[in-house]
Amino acid sequence: TNISDLEAQVQELKEQSTQPTQPEPIIETTIGAPAPVMALPETPREVSAPPSGNIVVAVFEDSYAAYAADGSSVNLPPIGVEPSEAVLTTSQDGQACAIIGFQNSWVIEFEGNKDVVRFHHDECKVIAATQSASLLAITGDDLSIQLVDLNGKSTRYLSTSGKYHAVQFNHDGSKVAAATMRGVMIWDTSEFPSTRIAIPFMQNDLTPMGIQFLNERLAVCFENGTIGLIDVATKHLTTLTMGTVDSIESVSINSEHETVAFISNGTPMVFDMLSHQLVTLEEPPSTLIGIEAINSGSILLFGEDGVVYSTQY
Repeated sequence: TNISDLEAQVQELKEQSTQPTQPEPIIETTIGAPAPVMALPETPREVSAPPSGNIVVAVFEDSYAAYAADGSSVNLPPIGVEPSEAVLTTSQDGQACAIIGFQNSWVIEFEGNKDVVRFHHDECKVIAATQSASLLAITGDDLSIQLVDLNGKSTRYLSTSGKYHAVQFNHDGSKVAAATMRGVMIWDTSEFPSTRIAIPFMQNDLTPMGIQFLNERLAVCFENGTIGLIDVATKHLTTLTMGTVDSIESVSINSEHETVAFISNGTPMVFDMLSHQLVTLEEPPSTLIGIEAINSGSILLFGEDGVVYSTQY
């Protein structure tokens, strides 16, 4: 069973030699205040942006909106998902977004003909979601993970080790990974859910806040500010400590720069997984509800008052 597989692998990891040590995080503070780049028309309930940074999508009290990087509005069609239940995700290239509800979801392309795909999936309260060019991955509080293609075909798998708190595709959509508090499962999307790899965590009482493929490795960020770096081929797990004292409220892992941007106790921070440098960013006037590390090297900060800021580190 999956549980016995995880327990066996936990024991195997415990019998291995101690994990390699890492340098202590270097803590620095940036100079210069975050600059506002756009102001949303009202207080958002949720805001999302892709790593490309070319689009910002927001859910308001009773509507949706999308904006280009220069603040200009992008037309969205009427969407049959209640904003109160919506979960947002954007494709990594910023060419499409998905608005996911309890049972209905929409995928909207921003370029070309601005195609809209509406489909049904198994009912669930969504915990996390992500999208590739051709698939949506949705995890729910019923312990499920669903892969849904753009024709509406859904394939489902139920976890035996708890809820999947974080989910992500690799760069070409050929693999998907999802993390519970006990470990990570990795699937080939073409053979989902039959072909899978189970990798247990040494400590199983921490909530995964984010997950990202880094070429042949997988990074998992936990609520206490630790990062699990997993070699997918060998299943070897190395733990990094970012150096933050408080728990993490929001996280964005950028695969191009191998950085982790996060909010801790209201303060935006960035951790470089290569240099082990932790940078504390200057806080904007707004209380923050989200953060995104984009490929240009900038950090987008989303304020609860609807102001979007950009800053460097």
